[in-house]
Amino acid sequence: MQFIFKTIYRKAILLFLILIGLTSCSKDDDKEELCNNIIYDSCCIRGSDFAAPNEELNFVYTFKIINAEVEWEIINGDATVLNVENSNSGGETVSIATIKFNGDFSVARLKAKADTEIHNCAYYYNVSQE
Repeated sequence: MQFIFKTIYRKAILLFLILIGLTSCSKDDDKEELCNNIIYDSCCIRGSDFAAPNEELNFVYTFKIINAEVEWEIINGDATVLNVENSNSGGETVSIATIKFNGDFSVARLKAKADTEIHNCAYYYNVSQE
């Protein structure tokens, strides 16, 4: 009888240690991510803060939900969206836009917005002349 209790006790301890190991190796979902030195939890645009007239630059928009439809827009300023490529990577929607800053460019305000059935997120980004 004592042998059965020792066996059950050892198995319980082993199971407990396995559970502790599994939970300590799980992904840290509370890790804070920075977007332009600000903590964000939904969407972000990354790119240059400065551009020259007639220069083309890429800007990257990330949205923490996959399969979102992303729209880029120039809110104001002399710039044009030339190309947009969307993909899904690491559980996020990633959209890369090529923006041309036209000859009369001095400042521009960009907007990227993602939509899904349950969530949307818009992010604004300012670019100034070098």
